[in-house]
Amino acid sequence: MWKIAVFDADLTSAQRLAARIGALFTQVSSALSCTVEILPDVDTATDQAADFDLIFLGMPHTHAAALRTASRQTELAFILEGRTSGLEELLWTRPLGCILPPYDDEQILSVLRQFTRYRNWESTFFIVENRQQLSRIRHDSILYFESKAKIVYPRLVTGTSEGFPARLDIVENRLALHGYIRCHKSYLVNLRHVQMLDKKNRQIIITGGITIPVSKQNYVRVLSVISQSGVSIANEE
Repeated sequence: MWKIAVFDADLTSAQRLAARIGALFTQVSSALSCTVEILPDVDTATDQAADFDLIFLGMPHTHAAALRTASRQTELAFILEGRTSGLEELLWTRPLGCILPPYDDEQILSVLRQFTRYRNWESTFFIVENRQQLSRIRHDSILYFESKAKIVYPRLVTGTSEGFPARLDIVENRLALHGYIRCHKSYLVNLRHVQMLDKKNRQIIITGGITIPVSKQNYVRVLSVISQSGVSIANEE
């Protein structure tokens, strides 16, 4: 079940929009349902942002930056009151779309379709927005992510993909449900490609014979996850 929220200073407008979102969601996803909540103020919206999958946000010029900083994985849609200037400065917050009053069903459906499409992509692809372009990398082609100087580089079966500015813990949170494990402050490994855990040398061996170090801080969790996955464990201590 998807969790959607609406924040708008105009409570009556927020209530109408929330009702339409709930009514229209079945048109874009027959397999999943949604709950729609109205957030009473921007502080609540910011504090609870990570609890929602999608937030329709009023006054985005004022509040979008705070919500995106509070939750990198929550999708945003902007509620505009006629002002569109300055929106290019908010592209880094990755809005799925904008709606303007009066909110007709097609505007709302457009955002909901983009939301479900984006979330369906994430089960197959890692989605990167770089230079204002959206690119998709298949999970099964990713060996691991490496963080260097505040840039994260996807290391692929076919080589290294272009890096993007991010913290590795943010990438880790985005991929929490997609089969990746943090084994070092600089490495996030795709479990699909793990072939062996070398306990003696504290390293993971992945596809192509590549070795990835496992830090002392992450060792216990890595050992637990790999033991449960059935991957070979070598050089017992």
